[in-house]
Amino acid sequence: MKIYKRTKKGTEVNIYIFGINVYRRTNEKKSFALGLFKVKRKNNKKRYYLFKICVYRKPYLQSVNGGLKIYKYDYNNVFIVENYINSIKDKIERNAEYVKNLILNSKTVMIGASSGYLNHSHGWMKYLFNGALYSFNSLPYDNKGADLFVTLGGISPSPSTAQVIVESLTVNKPVLFLEAAFLRSVVTFCDEKASPKFRYDIGFVLDPLGAYYDGTRPNMLENMLNDKNLVITEEQKARARKCIDFIVSNKLSKYNSQPIFVPSVGRAGADKVLVVDQSFGDSSVKKGCASVSTFEEMLNAAINENPNADIIIKTHPDTMTGNRSAYYSHIKTHDNIYVYSDPINPISLIEYVSKVYVCTTQLGFEALMCGKETHVFGMPFYAGWGLSRDMQVCPRRTNRRSLEEVFYITYILYSYYINPFKECHCEIEEAADILLSLRDEYFSLKSSK
Repeated sequence: MKIYKRTKKGTEVNIYIFGINVYRRTNEKKSFALGLFKVKRKNNKKRYYLFKICVYRKPYLQSVNGGLKIYKYDYNNVFIVENYINSIKDKIERNAEYVKNLILNSKTVMIGASSGYLNHSHGWMKYLFNGALYSFNSLPYDNKGADLFVTLGGISPSPSTAQVIVESLTVNKPVLFLEAAFLRSVVTFCDEKASPKFRYDIGFVLDPLGAYYDGTRPNMLENMLNDKNLVITEEQKARARKCIDFIVSNKLSKYNSQPIFVPSVGRAGADKVLVVDQSFGDSSVKKGCASVSTFEEMLNAAINENPNADIIIKTHPDTMTGNRSAYYSHIKTHDNIYVYSDPINPISLIEYVSKVYVCTTQLGFEALMCGKETHVFGMPFYAGWGLSRDMQVCPRRTNRRSLEEVFYITYILYSYYINPFKECHCEIEEAADILLSLRDEYFSLKSSK
């Protein structure tokens, strides 16, 4: 199938991508999802860029539980991402070894992000790939010389994701969807006040089939966990257990800037149950088979199943800035329900409670690592393998895995780590030590101010 086709009949002009009519213009009216156009680069040479996508975004206000109204955007180029993912979803031969070979052997890697964004948030990504790394706004640029295309931020229907996919298809080269790993950094990449060494990633996951948090379709992580031929040896399980114990005892998580202490919430002597909120509209929620009603169901279940306990609702850190809402933003502390918004290390909070209720957050897997009874209402990567009490069933996930097996496959086989100070790949144990050292330095700097 031709990727791009333009037709003209009388006064009507149509543009097709993947055989889908995405642009129509007549004398009477114009409707379009995207268009293709020429651009001038700094060298003043006109080039035709098929990947350069002009996206029509229609903003609309959405009320969250009757509270904060936020702007959402309806991306009309979602079909590009969906069409591509559907076309490769059965490519089960794309496994961890396939990804490793791409990372090690690709000489030119094109990243779907600006150089400024990379320098601001992902400055150590260059140590992940053996080949030269170029962003789409960099010069010189020659798509025919690229061996690998990488998109940031998973499979969201953003202009940059569609840009990477269309460009890769024009030269028949592979795409990897990159996300931060489960051990990532000290602070979030949004914390512009923090030193780059505290906000840059040291852990990455790269999936050729989609995003690990997408429960609506197969991805490489799910295929690996579901593969009965992928046997984790006793030695590998022992290594996983050692890593789990180290992470829990040192209270390491994806982000590691929150203070470590034992909280005091609710009534003395009452059992504690944790319900974890998430950012409204987050991709992991939408792709994790969840919605507003899922969070309502989760909170009601926690209350009804634990009538004598204190129900602690942990707000998401992103909501504290006031720029993002969450699913429980409208709830206030009352009776035996306590809204907890103080910054706190996730494992510190998990260790304080007896049960944990989650939708799709990584905190649910960390609760399993801490040995807590974990109720899961969405379809995150760790659901469906027999570890948690799942409210949904994924027919694709037929295998059963131990905690050590899921950890080894997810945190070790599926994830990649770098030592930014040696500028090379490293194992998870070394990455954990680096994070611990950086966190200690971060806490020391904060306490001295």
